[in-house]
This record gives sequence, C-alpha cells and structure tokens, in this order.
Amino acid sequence: MLSVEKDARRVCTVNMCGNISYDPDYVGQNGLEDILEQVRMIARGTNTYMRQMEQAPPLLAERLTGDYRLLAEFNDTVLAGHQTQYGLEFITWSRAHDRSLEQGHYYDTFHGADAYTAAKQDFAVRSGLLPASRLFTQEQLAVIYDAAQNMTVQGHISNPEQEKLLAQIMEQIEYDYIATPSNREQIEEFVELMLEVALTRSPTIRIGREQEYPAALVQQRFERLERTHIEKVLDGISENTTRVRNARAYLLAALFNAPSSTGNYYTMLVNHDLYSG
Repeated sequence: MLSVEKDARRVCTVNMCGNISYDPDYVGQNGLEDILEQVRMIARGTNTYMRQMEQAPPLLAERLTGDYRLLAEFNDTVLAGHQTQYGLEFITWSRAHDRSLEQGHYYDTFHGADAYTAAKQDFAVRSGLLPASRLFTQEQLAVIYDAAQNMTVQGHISNPEQEKLLAQIMEQIEYDYIATPSNREQIEEFVELMLEVALTRSPTIRIGREQEYPAALVQQRFERLERTHIEKVLDGISENTTRVRNARAYLLAALFNAPSSTGNYYTMLVNHDLYSG
C-alpha cells in the first residue's frame, strides 16, 4: 500500500491494483482535488502500462538479451519495455536490415511518471505516425494519451494504425480543448463511437431504431464532426430528461445528425424516435 501525503498529512492511499482510497470530506475541505486527480492519472497510467507489459510478447531481435517486451512496432520502429532493478524502462529502437536493433532512445520511470508518455511520443515520431512538426503540447498530450490508454485497456486500440486514427479523431474534434474532468468520460464515448465507425467493415450502419445507411455515408458525416458539433450534442444530452434505454443508439444518431441539425434536435430524437414504444 502506497501512501500519498502533503504537509505530512495523508491525502490518499494506492494499493497494488491501482485502486485509490481517500476521505472525500478531507480532500474537499483542504483543496486537494488537483493532487488527487494527479494521483489518479499516475495510477491509471501505471496500471495501463503494467497490464500491457504483462500481455506483450517477448521482443525478438538479433544480439538482444534479457526480458524485453514488444509494446508496438511499425515501419521498422520498435517500442519496448524492460523491467530493471529501478523500475520499468521504455525504449524505442530502429530495426536494422539484419533485424537487429539500433539507435536506442531510453526512458525510465525511475526519473519520472511521464517516461511512458515520452516513449510513446518518440515512437510515434520515429515511426512516421506523427510528423515532428505536428507534435502536441505537453497539456494536449496528457489528455490525449489519458484517453488513448483508457481505450487501449478497454480493447479498442490494438495496433499503431488505430492509434494514428485515434489521434486524428481527437485533433479533429479538439479533444484537448473541450475535455474537462466533468465531461471527459462522455467525450471519450463519442471518440470511441467515431473510431468504431471509421474502422467498420460492415456495408451499412444502423442509425436510430430502424434506418440503415451506407457505411461510407456515415463515415463521411463523422469526418465532418467538429468541436462545435460535439458541444451541441453535449448540450442536447444535458437538456434531455427522458431515460435513455439505448445510450449507444442515441449517441450514434446524435453524432450522425450533428452536422446538419439545429437547436434541441437531440432531445426531440430521444422523445419521439428512440424511446417510443
């Protein structure tokens, strides 16, 4: 059990599974919400990369010895993890023609909790997934990777191509601008649906209760979604007072209609379409 303290007084405790225990009254009365949120982010990120390390296959390469785990590989660039006596170490390498590894960049958690984030950013740039000129700020990276890690744990991200698409979607809707602690979970649901639509192989997608649309049309609509559309959907959700029976269907319809809808369309959609009968 790890105890987190401020001014010699306990803020919270974190167990081996990343679960956090704290006194809500004490945290609120002493203005410790920001510290608690930082602990949550660190615990969540640590839990994520520990799970990924457990599930990752061994990294195989010429002249490589030791237990290195392959976390990602794309365009002859490797992201690996390695347990040392000081903690986890993350490395990005380039693959040589003989399949050996060269030009290693090393990031260890002993020197900071952002090692994994820095390693993933380095991997994205070295592999060509993200041009160096398009790098996000540290604040933007924090919220983007937070969401990406959550979605990875939930099984929605499984390869570098999907990670690249996820980054594009989040940039498209200005995720870092609109996401707040109070709405982040809801916006991540939007991102998850947008990613699902973009990756679908089905020829059609059901919108609402019965209407089927060509998948290409739905994908084109979703490619038009911007921050203002997401904000409009959020407003519609907050104004709706009817119990949502099928949250996924409601959100899918709301996002699909967002580029061409006005006012409180989404509330009417809930009341007159998805929840009748």
